[in-house]
Amino acid sequence: MKLGFRLMALSAFMLLPLAGTCSITISSSTVKPGDAVLISVSGSAPTNLRFGGKTLPLFSYSDGTKKCFAGISLDANASIQISCGNELAMLAVIAPVAGTEKLRIPAKEHVDEAKAAVEHDRILKVIATVSGEKLWSGKFDIPVPGVVKTPFGVNRVVNGLPGGGHRGVDLAGAAGDPVKSAAAGRVLYCEKTIASGNSIVVDHGQGIVNVYFHLSSFNVKEGDIVEKGQVIGAVGSTGFSTGPHLHWGTYVFGVSVDPFIFVTKDFF
Repeated sequence: MKLGFRLMALSAFMLLPLAGTCSITISSSTVKPGDAVLISVSGSAPTNLRFGGKTLPLFSYSDGTKKCFAGISLDANASIQISCGNELAMLAVIAPVAGTEKLRIPAKEHVDEAKAAVEHDRILKVIATVSGEKLWSGKFDIPVPGVVKTPFGVNRVVNGLPGGGHRGVDLAGAAGDPVKSAAAGRVLYCEKTIASGNSIVVDHGQGIVNVYFHLSSFNVKEGDIVEKGQVIGAVGSTGFSTGPHLHWGTYVFGVSVDPFIFVTKDFF
């Protein structure tokens, strides 16, 4: 009789879910540098997951899952390990052959390099902002209708020196052309800087941030809530620039990704 009770107790124990047990679903099994993926976790999920060497927060959704986006950096290795609780998944990374662009930017006299460095660090901190509320819906819009002058990821050589992969997309435009917000969000940064000129950073929530550089003017200020398609500034050539254009960048938890990913795909 005692043995029967012990077996029943053991059976009941074995049916209980293990602490931290969860299931990982990724929007794509194969990616390239500059891509983004949506990771969904179901089951007894913790509040974050590990993506490569980074810890990313998970956000609760109405379908009972927890989700987060992750960006594939330009220097990503052949594979990325994802872990959540005791669940593991692997993401294969295929590295395309990137082109090279050579630029000659006229030297600017009396550049305050120390101030430029402070401004750059400030923008990087703003770009890494993570807010919990998802502020956008659907696909992103292209901010200006101009053709792509320089695509994402191209290796740049500036004045004969390596400039690294292009962390954004340069869109052609005439000076003064309206620049529209790619999606709904909140303006985190709106300032004139030495390198990127008149610059706007918009937070879309849950680690997704867009930047708009080299503007000729602003139509918004820091703290403003903007809608998708709202005019936030105008095309210009401020800062280190070879002519009127918009540098448009998208960041996922501070990792630069190709902005057109969110234009061509609605992850939800």
